[in-house]
Amino acid sequence: EQFHQTALAGYGGVALSFLALAIPLELERHWIWVGWSVMGLALIFWWQRVNHVGLKYFGAALLGLAIAGLVFSPIGSTTFRSTAREMPIFNWIFYTYAAAIIASILSSRILNSLELPRALPFEKSVYLAKTPVIAVALYASALLLGFVWLNVAITDFFSGGAALGYHRDASRDLATSIGWGVYALLLLVLGVIQTAKPLRWASLILLMITLLKVTFYDMGNLTGLYRVGSLLGLAIPLIVVSLLYQRFVFRKDEPTIPEVTQ
Repeated sequence: EQFHQTALAGYGGVALSFLALAIPLELERHWIWVGWSVMGLALIFWWQRVNHVGLKYFGAALLGLAIAGLVFSPIGSTTFRSTAREMPIFNWIFYTYAAAIIASILSSRILNSLELPRALPFEKSVYLAKTPVIAVALYASALLLGFVWLNVAITDFFSGGAALGYHRDASRDLATSIGWGVYALLLLVLGVIQTAKPLRWASLILLMITLLKVTFYDMGNLTGLYRVGSLLGLAIPLIVVSLLYQRFVFRKDEPTIPEVTQ
């Protein structure tokens, strides 16, 4: 029985891997990240059908490699060049990150319901807190990739054909500050909908970082309408966030006054 399950997991995993690679191989750019993401999702999907721990770890490892590559490869990379001559924002950079984000979220959903019930004896110590560790890590990685893509997309939009890299640009700095504020608002909305305290804390931390950036960097380097736009772009998310926190996070049930019986 064990041998049959191992053989089924192995052959099925290899078959799904080949199928998962078929489409990414047709893509011109950074197919390796897309391929690893889709392969990781395919293996975890097969693990849902065939309970073999190797499928879970191999799929999670492939997703981890794709996520690490997409987080670190844009930094000083000459392969990430501007797509200014192509469609801005929704271009090959978008589909590369979108594939990894979607694969991570779908894999996290599968693992969230099965990771703890299928834990093997040697994994018990990892799950002492009754938390599906890999599922949470993949979900957090998807949110991190979303933030990385936001910054890469903004940098790419203003790079004008050069390789992605740091250079002083008032328009880009303004767009980055606004983008960070909007993303912090998105994290808060997700945290409220999913009643996830870590997401609300992440939103608050990102807002504080954005506020520090606007105060100590943007105010010293932006002038005129750029400075006004930076303040306005941050003020709107801050107002919305404060209302959401007051409405859904900090609000406590009002104490009821006990009825006085005659």
